[in-house]
Amino acid sequence: MKILITGGKGMLARALIKRLQSRHEVVITGREEMDVEKTAEVFAVAGDIRPETILHCGAWTHVDACESDPQKAFRINAWGARNVAAAALKYGADLIYFSSDYVFDGTSKEPYREHDAKNPLNVYGRSKSFGEEAVAGIVARHVIIRISGLFGVGGACFPETILRKARLGERLDVVSDQILAPTYAPHVAEGVDRLLGSGLYGIYHLTSDGATTWFDFAQEILKLSGLAETRLHPLNTMESHRPAERPRYSVLDTSNFRHTFSWSPPSWRAGLREYLGELAES
Repeated sequence: MKILITGGKGMLARALIKRLQSRHEVVITGREEMDVEKTAEVFAVAGDIRPETILHCGAWTHVDACESDPQKAFRINAWGARNVAAAALKYGADLIYFSSDYVFDGTSKEPYREHDAKNPLNVYGRSKSFGEEAVAGIVARHVIIRISGLFGVGGACFPETILRKARLGERLDVVSDQILAPTYAPHVAEGVDRLLGSGLYGIYHLTSDGATTWFDFAQEILKLSGLAETRLHPLNTMESHRPAERPRYSVLDTSNFRHTFSWSPPSWRAGLREYLGELAES
């Protein structure tokens, strides 16, 4: 299968490339090769490559920065997705669009299912929600995959930040009342590998198994890195004073994906151990 992956320098794209390139013809684009904000450029690149499937990883994921520049967030995350979807329709490609747990408001007491009502609290979540709607409204053969708390080698992520600050001796203040399912990028890549070519479309939730708080996630990172003596300072959401509001509970129910593809993602702890092992070898 000929696959076009956007956002080629990000950690998710890197994991997908590593997983898929041995059995598929994978073409990678970054902003330099294809700026998703530019409709003509997207059409030109897609027309030249003629992919059978597009994996649209390209996004602006800095949640707080999105809050201070909503126009940029929507240009990249919403209108960019619309451009990629239009190109997929024109050239007959399937489209997989990666979205976020932040399309939900966090008021649920149980994991969110695919068709629960969306109500994003911040600009990033709204831009991704608009991106979902653009994709679904343009190209019939689409898959929307919502992920949560992504981490992996090759990009800025929560474990990398915790380790860097701990080794520099910086104060570590971590929110303790927001619950999520941290997700290792290669776990998403394996799920996508199972989905490709299945002929199944729609919305799927795909995260590593298990849920935790950001604070407990940080504790596990330090413990597995031999830095357990590093002091963490718990904060509640009100004390964190972040520009963008975050959902208190954003765990995604992955049962639909697990049952449909007869596969359960490994736990986030297993992913964290693998991630730390990769860092040690790099």
